[in-house]
Amino acid sequence: MDVLNNIIRKSSLNGMPFWIKATALFVFSAIIVLLVSMLVVLMVNGPEVNIRYGY
Repeated sequence: MDVLNNIIRKSSLNGMPFWIKATALFVFSAIIVLLVSMLVVLMVNGPEVNIRYGY
């Protein structure tokens, strides 16, 4: 928790209301979870997927 407080203290979130900090952290963590889950799905299903580039 000390690391998280240190990051918030040194970012632009310093001095913002609690709900803005919570919303920003939720959006950031949601993006990270989405990216990690997409990576896992790609690694599991990647060999079977036929990806074509172009029109």
